[in-house]
Amino acid sequence: MTYQLNTPFSSTVIYLNSKNCTTRQTENGGSYKFYFNSSLRTPLNTKFLLSVIQSSIPNVYNNINKSNNLFSYTYNNDFYKIEIDYGRYDVDQFRTFINQAFSDNGHNIVCSYDKNTFKLSFKSSFPMYIINTPTYPTTCSALIGVNKNGDNEFNFPVDSQEKMPSMIDFSGTKYIFIVMGGMTVSNLNSSGNLDNTLVRIPVNCNRGSMIFYRPSEVVHYIVERQNLHSLEFFIKDDDNQDLILDGHDFQIQLKIDVIYPPPLEDLEEGTIIHKLKSQEVEKKINDNKDGLGVN
Repeated sequence: MTYQLNTPFSSTVIYLNSKNCTTRQTENGGSYKFYFNSSLRTPLNTKFLLSVIQSSIPNVYNNINKSNNLFSYTYNNDFYKIEIDYGRYDVDQFRTFINQAFSDNGHNIVCSYDKNTFKLSFKSSFPMYIINTPTYPTTCSALIGVNKNGDNEFNFPVDSQEKMPSMIDFSGTKYIFIVMGGMTVSNLNSSGNLDNTLVRIPVNCNRGSMIFYRPSEVVHYIVERQNLHSLEFFIKDDDNQDLILDGHDFQIQLKIDVIYPPPLEDLEEGTIIHKLKSQEVEKKINDNKDGLGVN
């Protein structure tokens, strides 16, 4: 929605650097809270208008985390699950880890990579299936090149088709989401649920570089608070998992404007009830035009 800057009050720009945040919960990756020495207060009958005008986030996050670190399979009719250590992997490091896990399980399975087709393949001396079930999940399907079906499950027979059907994808999250904490921002996610996502930032650089974001169209949000003394953010990936930045810091530039809130329209406008109410109000106004003392 477009709001008019209809007050004489000047804007306030807030430069947030995560290295200066007051509290940081880095155990799971993700909560950054900033407390202000002096709070911002709205003048009477006005509201804050919040927007993100710029941010910079280092591309140093892991491409394997708790959302995609499981590989499950059957070997000679027995079920097995491999947990991959969190980290930043390329395909050769991943292949080495998987082959070592097969060896540790005592299985004669070899994972190899074709640099021409960008596909992994598995060769086994016994019948082998890559599976994804509630009990034995495979969450690394994008990494190995096996697509999930509509039920989010699959049973891929390796013995009949060694090479995976799709190319590998070790790029990690394609978007970074900045999510507000302690404040409602009514946006919808892909599941159709309301969440507090403030902006979605495309990852447009290589690992080790800085992801710069400046929106072509700034989105504004009315803040239903009379004063701001703190702000809290969560940094998420496209699986809604906390993004671990490996000790690096990010910056967010916010803009705070002060506006008179737009007038609320009658929610019944355009209905018969609204028309009847309008006629009743108009009749009362006409009845009182003559004023007091008139018979």
